[in-house]
Amino acid sequence: MASNNPSTLFQGYSTVSGKTYLQAVTGDTTKSGARSSVDVIVTSSAEKVATSMEIQASLTASYGPVASGSTKVDYYHSQEITTYSTVIMVSASKTLSSESITSNLRMLDSVATPTNDAEATKFFKSYGDCFLQNINTGGEYYGTYVFYCQSREEQESLNTELSASGIYDGVSASASLQTSLDSFTHSTTVSYSFKQVLTGISNPSLPTQDNFVAYALAFPSLTLDAPVINSFDIWSYTKVIDQAYDAIERNRLYFTGDEFTVGLTSSATALSDLQDQTDRIIDTYEFYRGIDFDWQDFDTKLANIDVQTGDDLDKIAAQMEAYLTDPVTPYEKPALPALDQGTPQLVTYYSYSQTEGGGGGSPFDDVDTINGISNHTHITAIELRAGKRVDALKVTYADASGHEWQKVHGGGGGSPVGPLELSAAVPVTAISGRAGSKTDHLTFAAANGTKLDGGGGGGGAFDFVFPDGMFLVGFTGRSGSELDAIGAVFGGFKTAKWSNS
Repeated sequence: MASNNPSTLFQGYSTVSGKTYLQAVTGDTTKSGARSSVDVIVTSSAEKVATSMEIQASLTASYGPVASGSTKVDYYHSQEITTYSTVIMVSASKTLSSESITSNLRMLDSVATPTNDAEATKFFKSYGDCFLQNINTGGEYYGTYVFYCQSREEQESLNTELSASGIYDGVSASASLQTSLDSFTHSTTVSYSFKQVLTGISNPSLPTQDNFVAYALAFPSLTLDAPVINSFDIWSYTKVIDQAYDAIERNRLYFTGDEFTVGLTSSATALSDLQDQTDRIIDTYEFYRGIDFDWQDFDTKLANIDVQTGDDLDKIAAQMEAYLTDPVTPYEKPALPALDQGTPQLVTYYSYSQTEGGGGGSPFDDVDTINGISNHTHITAIELRAGKRVDALKVTYADASGHEWQKVHGGGGGSPVGPLELSAAVPVTAISGRAGSKTDHLTFAAANGTKLDGGGGGGGAFDFVFPDGMFLVGFTGRSGSELDAIGAVFGGFKTAKWSNS
């Protein structure tokens, strides 16, 4: 009886399962013409993102036992919005037609009106718990930045910086907004993702990140050759069925909520945010320490709550599944202990080695000790210029947002040596050298056995000892026309900090 993807007015639907059902009602309708809009939201609320995308009627089902099948809902979840995220979403919508039920709502002659719980349950299994009252057909475009802050304080600071850059909730989509976004994303030290989705056009070519606002502005003028249902609204069957459907409506609102009631979907969203935040911390542990790192033993509370979060989501899914066969029995909100623990925050620390070499040149420090590790900043290549001494150290860094940059310390003397190709999976595991008043020699060894070696035999020998459980994140030292001095900077983890703010 049930299938996916709402398609016609009056069609039966379940906001809990996300399934469409047979038509049970009819009535008078009206159609309206084309319209379009381009909007910008800046928010730290996952629920506001869902509201902006007009997916409230199908969001509940995405936490259930059956995949949603909705492009927009899948896109929403792909953002992996965490408790401490800030979202910038530029959206464009083009509606070709809109159809709504207006009056004379009534049951089809062929459909019997239920009069008790048993008949209501039978009706529900054929026609769902509500029906489509309005459908809007056309296409949409979404371009979304998600900034993954690690604490409430960092999130508030980021939001202040965004506002100061002219990026705030309700700002108009414009060329100046694109310029502000480009500038901000190139300067921020907070990790972020950028994703896009488009419907209504077959085989679309999505814009580049530095041109997506212009694309959104132009979207309403594009030809939609594969229109879809952009959004839909639902009405409850209580509009045509008297008290016999009250129990089902009560349970439906228990899951979905409305403007007066907080439904179980709100708890599911909070658990999903918690799960995404936990996953980001776990990913960071494994990014630097490797997939064989026993993070469960290292951070037992995070491991326990990670399991509990999954269990709590399973409890919600189990109730939703039970509702599909028994929509009239009252449901009680299950205990969701994972939500009582607060939100985890990644905790990092740094250790600076001794500096080897002399006091010439100017000081340098490549390491962002605030957000470097949370951004997955890592070394992708090391090169030298060397002869009798090390004339220059060239280090290429990259982060999770796809940015790559090079730091050059020293001058143009000597000959090029390298590069030593590196990655998160193939990091530097040993550093040694020789130094006196300058850096005379450097040797780097990587996890795959490759090495980089350059310089002369002056000065005294040194080794940078990697502290237990720590990893190389960058370099410090002094440089001018040569590499006067060098030190290594190591990063490490402490167990996650939990906050209820």
